[in-house]
Order: sequence, then structure tokens, then C-alpha cells
Amino acid sequence: MVEDFDGKVVIVTGATSGIGFATALAFAEKGARLILSGRASLDPIVSQCRTLGARAGSLAAFGAQLRAGYWR
Repeated sequence: MVEDFDGKVVIVTGATSGIGFATALAFAEKGARLILSGRASLDPIVSQCRTLGARAGSLAAFGAQLRAGYWR
């Protein structure tokens, strides 16, 4: 597995809880540029990623909630 993600872009869905949350933290710690999405508030994960060294220019967060029938 690649150990250095400095400058690489990683998209993490479900970043507001569980495995997605832990995945975002792991990639932030490795220096990845992050694009995060989740259904709940992204403030906690964004704050923790910044604590681990993610810079404002390397972190984008988007809240989303799809409902049944949305794509009809």
C-alpha cells in the first residue's frame, strides 16, 4: 500500500460516521487532499482532519442527502 499520499486526491463518502470517518482521518494523516461528503454535519470531521494537518486548500466538504425516488 502507498504510504505517502501527499498531494494525491482522495474522495471519501460517508465521512461523517463509522468507516468513512476513520478513512478520512487516516488519509488526512498521510497528507492526502480530501474531498468529503456525508449526510450529517461535516464540521467534526473537517476539524479533526485539520488537526491532523489537512490545510484549507486541500480539504473540500459537501453535505448530501438523497431520498428514495430522487432519480426518477
